[in-house]
Amino acid sequence: MINFGYKLRFPFYRQLDSQDCGLACLRMISKYYNVDISNSNSVLVDSNLLKQGITISDLDKTSNRLGFNTLVVRLDFESTVENAPLPAIFFWNQNHFIVVYKITSKKVYVADPAFGKTVYSKKNFIKGWTQQKEEGIILLLEPTKMLFENISTKKRAKGSLEYVTQYLKKHNTQLFLIALTLLISSCIELIFPFFTQKILDKGVVLKDVSFIYLILTAQVVVFISKVGLEFYRSWLFIHISSRISLSIISDFLIKLMQLPLKFFNSKNIGDLTQRIQDHKRIEEFLSKDLIQMVFSVFSIIIYSFILLYFNVNIFLIVFIGTTTELLWIFSFLKKIKILDQKTFSLQAKDQNKIYELINSMQEIKLNNLEENKRKEWQKIQTTIYLNNIDKLKTNQQYESYRFISFFQTILVVFVSSMAVMNETLTVGSMLAIMFILGGINSPISQVINFVLQYQLVKASFERLNEIHNKSNEENISKVSKLTEIKDINIENVSFSYDDSTRILKNITLKIPKEKTTAIVGVSGSGKTTLLKLILKFYKPQQGNLLLHTTPLEEIENTLWRNKCGVILQDSFIFSDTISYNISLEENANQEKLLNAVKLSNVDDFIDKLPLKLNTIIGSEGVSISHGQRQRILIARAIYKNPDYLFFDEATNSLDAENERIIIENIDNYFKDKTMIVVAHRLSTVKNADQIIILDNGKIIEKGNHEELIKNRGKYFELIQNQLELGL
Repeated sequence: MINFGYKLRFPFYRQLDSQDCGLACLRMISKYYNVDISNSNSVLVDSNLLKQGITISDLDKTSNRLGFNTLVVRLDFESTVENAPLPAIFFWNQNHFIVVYKITSKKVYVADPAFGKTVYSKKNFIKGWTQQKEEGIILLLEPTKMLFENISTKKRAKGSLEYVTQYLKKHNTQLFLIALTLLISSCIELIFPFFTQKILDKGVVLKDVSFIYLILTAQVVVFISKVGLEFYRSWLFIHISSRISLSIISDFLIKLMQLPLKFFNSKNIGDLTQRIQDHKRIEEFLSKDLIQMVFSVFSIIIYSFILLYFNVNIFLIVFIGTTTELLWIFSFLKKIKILDQKTFSLQAKDQNKIYELINSMQEIKLNNLEENKRKEWQKIQTTIYLNNIDKLKTNQQYESYRFISFFQTILVVFVSSMAVMNETLTVGSMLAIMFILGGINSPISQVINFVLQYQLVKASFERLNEIHNKSNEENISKVSKLTEIKDINIENVSFSYDDSTRILKNITLKIPKEKTTAIVGVSGSGKTTLLKLILKFYKPQQGNLLLHTTPLEEIENTLWRNKCGVILQDSFIFSDTISYNISLEENANQEKLLNAVKLSNVDDFIDKLPLKLNTIIGSEGVSISHGQRQRILIARAIYKNPDYLFFDEATNSLDAENERIIIENIDNYFKDKTMIVVAHRLSTVKNADQIIILDNGKIIEKGNHEELIKNRGKYFELIQNQLELGL
């Protein structure tokens, strides 16, 4: 084994989402060998991380690319203790990865990326690892020189606070005013103890009523000033927090839209929406907690000097008590952070389940799954409840610091009372000290809350950094104009969504300009995938996609997609008017809009609606059938009037008459355009200039309808069920 050296204490990284436990395990083991890998590392980014996580085989291949020698084995517990080199990655509960870094005769030491480091008894560990079987799965890893040379020297992603603090700089004036009001409020707060002292020691003792009136009047004026400053500061806070929140979330959404489609294949909706909640937490931390903490520390220092001025012993009591409170709280921070991460994961899972229930209600009712789906949701709620119980227990233990504060107050009262009786302290000074003690509790609580919030915000920063540190969708812009329609050339293209199954295998094809090319094949043969490669949603693992002789990757994404009209099987209908869904513009060109409606043969449906083109459809509007949906999508493609059209089963929900009318209209309207049509129906493809038959990711036949019928090959087989061909 290469001698990298290793850490005496096993490092820990927490998974940022429910899917990336395997990658977090790799980061931990690499760190153990003193090699620091960031989440933005290209090997981890390019790993085959899907919504259900990463498979053991893909994790094995990713480990190899990082620089580990690996071996996937299935062993029983005794063989593992004797033969398995640690640390290693264990497959846990059939749906999760953990790192085991130490095993003794009775205990197993685990770093679980979901919840932290823990220790299992032998019995409980075997139960979770083997799932009632004799053996469990382990990924053994041994570092090589490549791990050190290729990764440890690379610059790590920027820290968590760097990209967010820039938002504070935009509000310097408001921040200055907040700082000024806090400073004045703090100074005002510090005057009150002296008012109290003077009333008793001079006004009461000397029986000077006019002096008492003067001090009380001054107190009222100062108090009103303090309240006015607080009201003004509240307005400033809401002004800054609203703007920071808008800016952060807006930039987050911009970043999301710049990411490649592959990223969204690895994230659940719940995980992404939870990150929006992270922004709310960060916004409050930056605009409120951070600023208040600075002045809380300032107030504590000033109060401490005043206490020191009045009585050294009381100052020492408050100092020791406050220090004890902070140490007590620090002991709970790690557990609080772990529980917060668990809460994030469970809330994301809950949102995903709710989203699934709402969107699958038709299937649930058709298959009488109401009880099963309700129990699935209840199971998640039970886990959330147990997690809330853990949080409550931790919070109650954490808030026990209040007892320290209580005993501190009692001790201060006792010491100050003794000092008054010994005539080393006046009654006014004693009351002033009690006033200070009450005043200092608030800034101490704010400092304690800041320490706690900082730990929680750090977890939010980590989750957001994972997004902001990801590479944007590749968008090389060497071509600035596309003035002519050109051939699309595909040269030896291969592609797979994961490392185990090739969807497309060495595809070489010319799609001639101003012609119609139909792609035919059974489901899963790679037809839609080929379209998505041409649209630059994905990048092929090998081969080239060319517009004539220009690589598609050198054409700016927006420029290329502006030239393409696309109807995919999963094309989306927005919750907006029919007019917007066709034009995708706020102010549609009425002539183009009406023409698109007519050519897509959807005018009869629209004319029956009370609001016509202004009718809202989609999830928040009028329900439409699959056929109506497809005709609106076809109208969208026609309205765009592109040079290249991509139709993926665009007419499979239409009746024969509607399909015939629309195909004739499209053929006439787009006769000088390049069309690629993916379809099963003979009526859709038979008039194409060239028909491509894909099977298992390969082109097995090519020609026009008549040629392929004569060949009596795969194309002939595919259409036998649609026509009587006379065998």
